[in-house]
Amino acid sequence: MLNTTSKVLAEDRLLTRAAPKQSCDREGADAQTLLTLCLVRWIAITVCAVGVSWAEEGSGLSAARLYYQGAGQQAAPDGVGKRGVIRPSVSSPGTGTRLGIRYNLLDVDPKGARPAVAVAPDSVWKVGQCAAVRLEANRGGYLYVLARGSSGAWQPLLPSAEAAGEPLHITPYSPTPIPRDHCFEILPPAGKERLFVIVSERREDLAELEKAIRQGDGSGALKQSALNGQVDRLRTELRGRDLKVQKIARAGSPQETPHSVFVVAADSRPNDRLVVEIEINHP
Repeated sequence: MLNTTSKVLAEDRLLTRAAPKQSCDREGADAQTLLTLCLVRWIAITVCAVGVSWAEEGSGLSAARLYYQGAGQQAAPDGVGKRGVIRPSVSSPGTGTRLGIRYNLLDVDPKGARPAVAVAPDSVWKVGQCAAVRLEANRGGYLYVLARGSSGAWQPLLPSAEAAGEPLHITPYSPTPIPRDHCFEILPPAGKERLFVIVSERREDLAELEKAIRQGDGSGALKQSALNGQVDRLRTELRGRDLKVQKIARAGSPQETPHSVFVVAADSRPNDRLVVEIEINHP
């Protein structure tokens, strides 16, 4: 009795003796099949290697590079993260750009005797100083800004409750001053002033926030409960996102602004909305 392996070998020898031409054809087919399998395996390994390399490159990029990634045909320069930031000479972002915000805190002279000066984001402010924010995004969208002073009450800045107009629509890489026409004067009591900034490509996603901003009673005061509820909801979203944050103190050119902060969505979820909190500390 033959075991299974011996039987197969015996049948193969019998086939070889009886039909040598068929064997030749079979050997040729086997060689071609083997070559095809090897080629398919090589392609699969190459594709996997390229995919892993791309993933590692994307995950290792700094927030500043991610901010400018996909900006036309020109990526962020080599100096990003080392010697400062140089803005790419582009007018619109590419389709693969991850939504990001770049902002600077500004020390403003309310009398206009000197130009505004960019300061470090963790600067300590004194009573009597006046602060502002210069903000831009790498993709177009609707801008919403709320401020909360030491009293704890939220005050809409963009759009404001008094001016019931459309929310401000910003274009890519175009700086926007906040507030638009003045600055935040630092007043007692000591504490932290907070700016709550939302950039959204879809206005309809923030319909409830707009409703809360424009909601008031007979005296025109905002219903803080509705506004607080919307801020808490967006804060929860902010905590659930993987964000990359990078602070760059030095500018890469005389035309650039120092002390820039980049905040970019770094996870793979849909990134058509970004929420950022900015603190102004005056102990």
